[in-house]
Amino acid sequence: MSGRNDEGFRRSTRAVRRKPDMIERDNSHREPDTMKPASVKKAAHQLIDQLPDDVSLDELAYRMAVRASIERGLADAEAGRMISQEDIEKEFGVRR
Repeated sequence: MSGRNDEGFRRSTRAVRRKPDMIERDNSHREPDTMKPASVKKAAHQLIDQLPDDVSLDELAYRMAVRASIERGLADAEAGRMISQEDIEKEFGVRR
């Protein structure tokens, strides 16, 4: 059945299944996650405890993704994997 969903976007008439091995990710530049599983679980519990009781799964997933992104950024900074503000400005032709 083809139609539009609540947001007005066109829906597909058929589902597409992908095998997990079809999606390739290049994580060669990344260090392994530095948080131990127990620390991750504790951080997840703390985050969930701060959210209202009626939080949606989408909001929870968003907050978890933001938290993971921040953790990766902090690990990159600690390991010296950064680009200076000056270099970014040069690359994009920004003048201050």
